[in-house]
Amino acid sequence: MSRLGFSLLCAAGAGMVAYRSTHHVREGHRAVVFHKLKGVQSTTLGPGWHFIVPLLEVPIEMDVRKQSQNIVLETTSSDNKRMTLDLSAHFRAREAELPHLYTKIGPKWSMQIVPAAVHHGVTTVCPQSTAHHTESAPDQVSRQVDTAASKFASDFHVDILSVTIEKVTVDS
Repeated sequence: MSRLGFSLLCAAGAGMVAYRSTHHVREGHRAVVFHKLKGVQSTTLGPGWHFIVPLLEVPIEMDVRKQSQNIVLETTSSDNKRMTLDLSAHFRAREAELPHLYTKIGPKWSMQIVPAAVHHGVTTVCPQSTAHHTESAPDQVSRQVDTAASKFASDFHVDILSVTIEKVTVDS
């Protein structure tokens, strides 16, 4: 192999190592670093370019922006009427707790924690309220559901910013 060919091969190899040694974290995201020998690291990477050890470290991006989720739940009121509630929940993960959240729940944490927190809030509040009250004062009931859901989600390092009842359907 000629000197030129060898030089080109070395330059290509160095370029590949440099490419695999960097990771760009998008704005509104943080990256949890999984080290193949040590496990999930306790620190997160903020937005921008970061150096990582190729083949040993794998950055896993997680969204820390405010997100929303629509949830439909059925429940029973204090006067034993079945209600279907269309709810909207706004939430975000706590940045400092992302490694813990990823380790305990996984990358799909929002699909597990948020519906469970809202369900907890609804099942705590709605059985104490009549169907008529839930229909006529959804803002008041929403605040109570929001408070109960927030307490539940805080144990999992997720902040519920608001829970709103969008629609109430009472079965006859």
